[in-house]
Order: sequence, then C-alpha cells, then structure tokens
Amino acid sequence: WVFRPAVLVVLIAAAVVGLFFFVDLVRHQRFSIAGRSLAIGFIVLIVLDYLMVFCHELGHAVVIVHNGRRIRSAGFQIYFGSPAFFVESSDGLMMDRRQQIIESFAGPFAQLVLAGIASIIAWSFPAWILSETMYKFAVLNYLVVIMNLIPLLELDGYYILADLIEVPDLRERSLVFMRRDLFHKLRARERFSKRDVGFLLYGVLGVAFTIFSLYTAYYYWKTVFGDLVS
Repeated sequence: WVFRPAVLVVLIAAAVVGLFFFVDLVRHQRFSIAGRSLAIGFIVLIVLDYLMVFCHELGHAVVIVHNGRRIRSAGFQIYFGSPAFFVESSDGLMMDRRQQIIESFAGPFAQLVLAGIASIIAWSFPAWILSETMYKFAVLNYLVVIMNLIPLLELDGYYILADLIEVPDLRERSLVFMRRDLFHKLRARERFSKRDVGFLLYGVLGVAFTIFSLYTAYYYWKTVFGDLVS
C-alpha cells in the first residue's frame, strides 16, 4: 500500500508541507526545546521517540518486502543500554544497488513524514497543551534524520554513499588505514595516493563527527529534560 502512487503523494506532501511549517515555527520562535517540561510532555515525547524508531525500521522493512525479500526477524531489543526496535534485513543484500539505496533512505523518509505531521499539528494548534511536545518531537526527528544521512557514521547515509561509490567497507578501510598504514607511510615518507588521502580524510571526519554526534545527543536531551530531572 505504501508504494501506491496516491499514498506516496500524501506521504511526500506531509513531509514537504510539514518542513515548511517547521521552518515557520522556528522563524517566529513560537516554541522552544528548553524550559520546564511537564510530566505528561515527558511521557508523550518518550512514547513518540519509540514510535519514531519503530516507523524508521518499518520503512526499511516495507522496501525489502516490496522487492520480494524476507524480513528474517524483527522486534524489540536493548541496544547500547537503550530499548530499541530492530529489523534483521540481511536478505535485502540480495536486492540490486538502486533498491538498496531506496531501502536505506526509507527509514529517514518515514521520520520526515512523522516530523512533518508533528510540525503541522504544532503550527495549526499552537495553544494545545501538547503542541510544544509536538515541536520537540519534530526537532528530534529532523536531528536524527540529519545524523542518519550524513555518511560519517555507519548509518543510512553511509550505506547510501557506499552503494553509490560501490565501496561497501569504506569506514572499516579508512579506520584500518589510520591505525596501520598512516604512521608507516609517515615514517617511510611514502607518497600518499588519492585513495590514501580519501581514506584519511574520511577517517578523520568520521571520528570528529562521532564525537559531535554524542555531544549533540547529550545537549538535546539535557536541554529538553534537564530542568525536569533536576
């Protein structure tokens, strides 16, 4: 059903219109992610957070099933100490490169739709008690989408880039180059090839972005719930 033209048009429209509404909310500073969160807002945002992860994984699964492959397992697990949903999508590796790129993008696209719907609600009903929570949920979705699509972590953007340039182990090879080959070349004063420069640049940016991602996540949740926890 998701791949029917009418449904796709509705989903894309929700994502695009919602993004414009979100920009308008930010421009006019109608809401803030800071402040003393109500307990009900805290609970709703946590529930919406899990809905976000669920829909993200469902987006991957829908594309895999649509292309005639199987989801071998799916469910709920503890991941890095945090509850999360998962989809075991190894059968998707049998799809062609274009289908795999679409499958990687489907998760962030599902979040864009959710963020769009939340932004439309917050923009349309600014006086509603949960509108600020909807705004925070939209911020969280857009933040996660950006993190997912920047190809410096092993997330969806990384797999999209790897499929586009046909280098499936780009991150691993760049880290191996930094740990093993870099110092050898520096000691021996060997010339760096274009591939070496590419691995070095990607590895350095990947490490820096990992640190930035951890700080950004900490800053967001501290800003949203810091006062409540205090």
